[in-house]
Parts: sequence; structure tokens; C-alpha cells
Amino acid sequence: MKLGLETFSYHLALGSGRMDVFDFIRRAHELGLDGVQINMVGKPPRFGHLGSIEPDHLRAIRALTDKLGLYVEIDTNSTDEIVLNRGIDVCKALGAKTLRTYQLPTSDVKRDMAEAAQNLQKILPRCEKEGVRIAFENHEFETASDILSVVQTLDSEWIGVMLDNGNGMMSWEDPDVTVETLAPFAFTSHFKDHVVIEEDGQPIVAGTTLGKGSMNLKKHFQILSQKLPWINIEVCYNYRAPFRRTPENGGGATPGQGAFAVIPGPFDPAFIPAKGQTGPEIYEWENQSVEESVEYVKELRTECA
Repeated sequence: MKLGLETFSYHLALGSGRMDVFDFIRRAHELGLDGVQINMVGKPPRFGHLGSIEPDHLRAIRALTDKLGLYVEIDTNSTDEIVLNRGIDVCKALGAKTLRTYQLPTSDVKRDMAEAAQNLQKILPRCEKEGVRIAFENHEFETASDILSVVQTLDSEWIGVMLDNGNGMMSWEDPDVTVETLAPFAFTSHFKDHVVIEEDGQPIVAGTTLGKGSMNLKKHFQILSQKLPWINIEVCYNYRAPFRRTPENGGGATPGQGAFAVIPGPFDPAFIPAKGQTGPEIYEWENQSVEESVEYVKELRTECA
């Protein structure tokens, strides 16, 4: 089982300019990983962690990943035709065969999923022509059944699931349910860990170092490793997300139980930093979180072999 790293794992370093995409690629290789998943969500001309979509820049990225023997996947967002075509162009340039995207949410999930199906239908001929698959992600607002309503409607070898094992929590879906439901349709993954904490009097979901959260990652790894050629680690240190739906309109999980048990603070900032915390040490904590997460998942790989 190969392992990769999503650029969001170093979102603080990349966002501050302390690291660029070339540094990230070299860092993934130093950590003994097999691939990189590069997030290009962002405004032009930088396009997020990718840095640029200029041909020379993309050729330089391809040269480095080829030299280091790393697979590449690309993360974009939106089902807009322009966005998807741009993402496929980048995939072609970098030798990536899978493009992650998700539907930009409104307050109406059913309408959003209908629009996603219509838009993705239009891109199918380009996917087939270029040999690039679209992995449609469960992205905080959707339950697994919402995502399957799109994938199963299209019923295409070019449209599958980006299985994020933690994102369903924001819609009150148990992570085990998310993984078990979506795994048969998965093209690729985000593998992360979460806890629920209370902040400003409200429960929220917070990202943690993998293995230190509330999710059953061994079970998730076992399921995903039977389906996918690789698993992409996404470390979400210093990430917080509110619940996007009410428990009554969500995925059926019970507040305060299982993965949704509220973890009391205060917290070591290397585990969960204070809201709005800054300072140079936060980059060290981010790097520590990545290193510990990678080692934990490598241990899971050994246990599950």
C-alpha cells in the first residue's frame, strides 16, 4: 500500500510563503512517501498550493516528481466546466490520472447535487479523451448518500468518489458510516483525524495529528487499503469547521457520543492551538503533526498488512 501527502498538511507553511510546492514535494519524499496530492484551489495567478499554472512551472513540477518517483493527484473545487477543464489541463501536464472536486455549497444540498450531476455529465467526454477521472468529494455539507446520488446517477467509469473519512462529521455522519458507504465507489482519498471540541459555547470539529483524534482510523485504513492503490494523508492541524447541518437534518449521528464526544480543553497548542494563535512556533507544531501523522499511518500499514 502506497502512501501520499496532501498539500493542506502544510497549509500554514505554504500559506505563509515558508514553503512552496517544490519544497513540499521534496518534503514528502524525505518523509518516505510515494506521492503528492496538490491542491490548486485558489485565485489566479497562484492557484493555491500549486503556485502557478504556467507551462514552465508545471514542467518543473513534473520533472521533480518524475525524478523522485512520486505519483501526483490534483485537488480543485467546483463543478463549473471552466474549473474542471483547467484541472484536467493541469493533470495532463503533471501526469495525474485523478482530479478531485466538490460542489460549491448553497443552503440546498438536494439542488446542489442535482447541479453537480448535470455539470459532471458535460465533462465526461473530456475525461474519456484525456484519461482523467473525476473524484467527487464529500465536503462537509454532504452525507455519503448525497454523494452517491450523483455518482450512481452518472454511472460512469470516469466519475467516482474522493472519500474523505472525516468530512461527514460536519454533517453529523459517523465516520465509519462514511467510509463503509463510499469505499466501493472510491477513486482516491483524504485520510485524516478529527475531534469535537467546544469553542465560544458551541461544538465544532477540529483537525488533529492522525492517531490522536476520535476516529477509528485502523478500521478506515483496513477498508480503504482493500479498495485503493494508495492512501493520501491529509493532516488538518489548526483547522476548525462548524457543523454544517443540524443533527435532525444530518447523517444520523448522536451528539456527544462516539466520534462526537466533546473533548475538554484547555489543549496543548501542539495538539490544538488556541483560536487565532500565531507565532513562529506554530510552523514547528505543524511540521511535528505531519511527522507524527506519517509515522502513525506507516504503523497502521504494517499492522494491516
